[in-house]
Amino acid sequence: MIAVKRRNNFAVWLLLPLVTFGLYRFFWVYRTHEELRWNYPGAGSVTGAHALAAVLFGGIAAGVWPLFVFSPGLMTGVYGLAAVLIGWIGFSVWPIVVLYKFGAAIAEAQDRSPRTGHQATFSQRVGFLLVFLGFGGLYYQAELNKVADED
Repeated sequence: MIAVKRRNNFAVWLLLPLVTFGLYRFFWVYRTHEELRWNYPGAGSVTGAHALAAVLFGGIAAGVWPLFVFSPGLMTGVYGLAAVLIGWIGFSVWPIVVLYKFGAAIAEAQDRSPRTGHQATFSQRVGFLLVFLGFGGLYYQAELNKVADED
């Protein structure tokens, strides 16, 4: 069984990603999803591999999409535009759905935890806002630590 591990919020958010040139974020995404899935089955968390694929492909789609939009040779006709837009939307929505499920799993784990008084303190709105502002790892790990303190 994989226990939910208590991690230093600052190290997860800034220090380790800097030292490992961003690779630690991928490890963290995989590992935290697996920890929640193993310890709180039925909480709605996706597998670590699924979450990692969503982050990787979502990042690639967000980075590659402008290349297709601004190069007319690659998008010829309506079908080219439609294919690019459908692909971009699909790969951009996928990480958002995974992020939502991750937050729901954290809230469910907090509901089940006697440490938090069976009261979820995690907020999806705050989580989404902080992810888009660049502080998501800090918040998500702080909320995971409340569950890890129980173990």
